[in-house]
Amino acid sequence: MLPGMGERLLGSVETLGQLVATFSLLGCLCLLAAPPPMNSPEFAKLLTLAGDWRGESNSGMKIRVTFRAISGGTTLLETIVPDRVPEMLSVYHPSGEHVMMTHYCCTNSQPRMCTRQTTPGLKELNFKFLDGTNMANATDVPMHELTVRFRDPDHFQQEWRSAVPGDKPMLIEYTRLKPAGR
Repeated sequence: MLPGMGERLLGSVETLGQLVATFSLLGCLCLLAAPPPMNSPEFAKLLTLAGDWRGESNSGMKIRVTFRAISGGTTLLETIVPDRVPEMLSVYHPSGEHVMMTHYCCTNSQPRMCTRQTTPGLKELNFKFLDGTNMANATDVPMHELTVRFRDPDHFQQEWRSAVPGDKPMLIEYTRLKPAGR
């Protein structure tokens, strides 16, 4: 053995031990910092929409929608691709016993809505306007309410309502697209 080699080996073992202890502590801290479990049956119901859908509105507009769970299943991303209208997004996440939703509209407004009431068996979720960005006032937003009606595992309906008195709601009936080969 060369002179000083034993001290270097001993120092390497001590360093390795310190690294193992540090990473073990970090692992424990990550477990302690884990988010609380979700207690929102409403959000769990929305997660059943994960997948690809085709829809048609009461005005005849064709719409493609994809729902995808993101951020470890704590958030649901809805990508909305209507014919002749720019793509839009809606992001859903639990907030206590309720579900929050932010709609990123092609009008450059971002209304935030929160579930206010549900029907027995969670057949329907009702979102009401809470606040938003890029709007002069609460009536400036094109979309003010959203109702999601769950028909069966392969069909649901969205009813979007504006804040403008007398405006007809936009109803969209969706059918789940089956993956190829099913």
